[in-house]
Amino acid sequence: MRIIIILLFQFFLSIFTSKCRDGVHNVITIDSYGNETLPIEIRNITIHVYDHQMKPSCYKKHVNVVMPGYFVIKGGEVDTSRDFDVVKDGAVSVSVSLDGDHICLNGRSDMFIVPDSLCSFQMSTFVPVDICRTLEKKGLHTLQELQEKNGFNATLEIPPSPSFLGISLLDVLQGDYHIKISISSEKKKIVEFAIPTGYTALKMGLDEKHEED
Repeated sequence: MRIIIILLFQFFLSIFTSKCRDGVHNVITIDSYGNETLPIEIRNITIHVYDHQMKPSCYKKHVNVVMPGYFVIKGGEVDTSRDFDVVKDGAVSVSVSLDGDHICLNGRSDMFIVPDSLCSFQMSTFVPVDICRTLEKKGLHTLQELQEKNGFNATLEIPPSPSFLGISLLDVLQGDYHIKISISSEKKKIVEFAIPTGYTALKMGLDEKHEED
C-alpha cells in the first residue's frame, strides 16, 4: 500500500510540476499602459493561449504564442469615456521588439523583412466593424456584451506565420517579444496598451521539444 501511495504522489507531482497547466501557465492579461490619462481604458483582458491542437501553449511554464494556434478570451472590459468613430478613423500604431531589437517602432517597420503594413493599419481592417461600433460608444464594455450583442466568438484562430522566401518568419524570429499598441482617432491618441500587462516579455514561437532533440 505504501508503494502505491508513493507512486500516486509521484504521478500527481509530475502533473503539477512538469505540465503546462491550462489557465495557469498559458495566460496573457492585457491592460492600459503608461501614465497618460486617455479617454479609453482597457482593464484585465484575460486570454488563454493554445497551439493548433487546442493544447495549452507554454515554454518552460511561461505562456508561449505559436502560429497557427488559438486565443480564447475569458474576460475583461473596455471603458470608453465618450463616443468615437474608429471605423472611420482608428489608426493603430504598433511597437514590437524581439530580444531588444526593434521590429516595429511607433508604427514603422525597423526590419527590412517586415512591411510597414504590419506595424501601422486601420483598426477596422483588423477588428470586425460591428465590434468597433460597439467599443467606440461611450460606456463600459464587456465580453458578455460583445457575445450577446454582436455574436462574438471568444475563440480566435491564430493564422500560420507569414513567410519570406519560403521560410516561416516566426521560426526565424522566435524569442521574447515586447509589444505595445496605441490607437489614435482624429490624430489624437485615445488608448494605449501592452501585451502582456506591464510591457513584460511575451514568448513566441519557442519549442521545448526541438531543444530536446
